[in-house]
Amino acid sequence: MSDLNFKEALAKGMASCSRRELSALEVLERVKKFELNPEQIKELISVLKKDNFLNHKRYAFSFTNDKFKFNHWGRVKIKNHLVHKGIEEEFIHEAQESIDNIEYENKIIDLAKRKMKSLKEENLFLKKQKVIQHITQKGFETELTIQLISRQWPTL
Repeated sequence: MSDLNFKEALAKGMASCSRRELSALEVLERVKKFELNPEQIKELISVLKKDNFLNHKRYAFSFTNDKFKFNHWGRVKIKNHLVHKGIEEEFIHEAQESIDNIEYENKIIDLAKRKMKSLKEENLFLKKQKVIQHITQKGFETELTIQLISRQWPTL
């Protein structure tokens, strides 16, 4: 539309990106009401990237760290959400490499122990299945989860 709309949208985008890390798709969602044409949208994203308000690599690292540490998500769930937010595969891979493997495995074991305590199931096989299902729903790899749980509770 007009230059005034573009400037308002740019100001809104800058303010939003200053408060927290956002992906380009999240910025576009926030400035949708300004009814920018495709060329202005491209220009808006370009300016935000040039001025380092928008940085997908930084976003991927921040998102990965927060979701792993605070929400106890696994790599699969984190990757799916980043892909959905339009983050480049290369940045997703780099961010996921930043998760320490020992810390990752310890998180699976901690989640499994907590879930085991909370289950009232008497059948140990079913209890183990429920724990594996719970952990894989949080986005941890099924194979790794089964391996770690089998090592932790070999008699189950």
